[in-house]
Amino acid sequence: MTATNTETEFFDGLARYSDSILCVCEDGTTATYGEVLAAGKAALGEFDGRPLVFLCAENTIEMIGCYLVCLQRRWPVVLTGKGDQVLFDRQLEEYDPNILISTDAGRVDVKIRHKRTVALAEELAVLLSTSGSTGSPKMVKLTARNVHSNAIAIGQYLDLRSSDRAVTALKFNYSYGMSVINAIVAVGGSLLLTDRPITDDRFWQAMSERECTHFAGVPYSFEMLSRMDARLARCTSLRVVTQAGGRLAPDLVQHFAALGETQGWKFYVMYGQTEASPRIAYLPPEMAQSHPTAIGRAIPGGSIDLIAENGSLIADAGVAGELRYTGPNIFAGYATNRSELATLELSKHLFTGDIAQWNEAGLVQIVGRASRFVKPFGLRVSLDDVAEEAGKFVEGAIATGSDDQIIIGLLREHTSEGSEQEVLARLSSAYNLPAKLFSIVLIDEIPRLSNGKVDYKALTSIAAEQAVGDATHASPRNGRLEWILSRNQVLTLLVSGLWHGAAWTFVAWGFIHGLLLVLQRQVGSRIRALYPENGWPNRVSIVAQIAFVFCAVAATRVLFRSPDVDHALTIYTKILQGPYNWGALDGKAALALGACVIMTVTGVEIAAENGVWRRLFRRRRTLRCAAVLLVFLVTLAIGEFEGGRFVYVRF
Repeated sequence: MTATNTETEFFDGLARYSDSILCVCEDGTTATYGEVLAAGKAALGEFDGRPLVFLCAENTIEMIGCYLVCLQRRWPVVLTGKGDQVLFDRQLEEYDPNILISTDAGRVDVKIRHKRTVALAEELAVLLSTSGSTGSPKMVKLTARNVHSNAIAIGQYLDLRSSDRAVTALKFNYSYGMSVINAIVAVGGSLLLTDRPITDDRFWQAMSERECTHFAGVPYSFEMLSRMDARLARCTSLRVVTQAGGRLAPDLVQHFAALGETQGWKFYVMYGQTEASPRIAYLPPEMAQSHPTAIGRAIPGGSIDLIAENGSLIADAGVAGELRYTGPNIFAGYATNRSELATLELSKHLFTGDIAQWNEAGLVQIVGRASRFVKPFGLRVSLDDVAEEAGKFVEGAIATGSDDQIIIGLLREHTSEGSEQEVLARLSSAYNLPAKLFSIVLIDEIPRLSNGKVDYKALTSIAAEQAVGDATHASPRNGRLEWILSRNQVLTLLVSGLWHGAAWTFVAWGFIHGLLLVLQRQVGSRIRALYPENGWPNRVSIVAQIAFVFCAVAATRVLFRSPDVDHALTIYTKILQGPYNWGALDGKAALALGACVIMTVTGVEIAAENGVWRRLFRRRRTLRCAAVLLVFLVTLAIGEFEGGRFVYVRF
């Protein structure tokens, strides 16, 4: 460990590494500390006063330079990203930064938005979002002392050296990614800059060719790596592998600890929170195989206590209490807007909200999160334990819920026939709770926040959507019930047509809608009964149902807006035969075309959130754009834009 315990050494003392390499690109291009800092200074220029800086973090030489120069100049920097544009825009509005740093065509773009200055706390250094994506502009305020002390502590327990080189597998607007950069810079080490995902073979090729010694990943990273161990083996220079950002399954902890021993690197399980800048504890590599459920011990300079509900300290093993951390890296309060950056709220202790216990070896073991416990019928139940129990039957199970309902998300690809009932029976038996308390939701993929953690709010939303869908498209269980459901659905929609007006066309529109829904449900349920959930007949069925509903709604819309049968037949004839009167595209007809565009885009967006389509469209934005264009062209081909009758607007 070469860095000293002064803030000057970390921020201003970087000059002593001036000729040492800081950044290495995939193609072998390098930049020294001096060159990186010079690039940052050139990009930032000068500013009268002390500005607030928004930095859209990217793993590039210029961005790293801007970040380090901001720290040197004591300019508070908000590390953010543009992944969630709505959240980004809201943060921009609430904090009103003087300088915005982003990238444009691969180059750093520094914009001075204004030169108005307001009070900023003297020690304020970095602001980070409190989570991956909650829609809130809430930020964690970190001081120079917070950032410095945590970087030094991480370097000490990882035994980082100036010869170490870390790969930027994480964006540094994420506290874990930021801490990797800070710890490496504190010892004069170097960074391999890349934005490639770890599933890309070129990521590992670059790691090997550029002789990286340090890899940092989140639980999701190691879940994927467990299926491709050979990639880690290619990096013969690897010395340190770290995991943080959430709980890693004990069997994977043991797996990578053993793999590290075989391949010559050390595997560190780490624990922390953004509010701790972010590191709190680490598990010594030599103890990982024997204590895979533990988070270990406090980092150098910090201490951990477990607090009982009555406020007393817990010393005995196996007794659960809230984990309280004490150390120089505890944050200086929260902020939701720029005016709250003028003051710091310093705290001696950080109550983490995690429930933990000491194990027999004196290590800390997390048993759950205070917010991850529910009390159905007064019985304390850990949602993490529920997920683990369900995971014994279906791989990758997750759970969320409340005192009234516990929701279990099961991956569709791992859920076989009958496994849902097995999970319900097991949970009911294990917790002595009624099976109706548990709700199973089949999901195509685990919803995640931008920081890789499970998005439990999204699971709740999926469950709510499924509940609404089940109520409308309930699957029949016997002949009698099937008849009742079908009859009620048709009658409900038939009567609902009268809400629009007492005309036969409205009633016919509602009646036909009811029949179409019954037909869709009947055909869909029989396909699901005959073929596996993830088989190709079901996948084709989904596509066919979407096309069917689109065409059916378009066809019944004619009845909905026609004054009589003859007019409806005339419209149907024009749809089928043409010709199309493009010259009449004005006035209300143009408004109809606009409505068509809106409905087209909305339809594709809804489809993009549905199962197979979601994964396809999110991976390839070009496909989504192509789908919008295709559906719009089809709509134009069968559309009829001659007048205002089909534009349903009332004020």
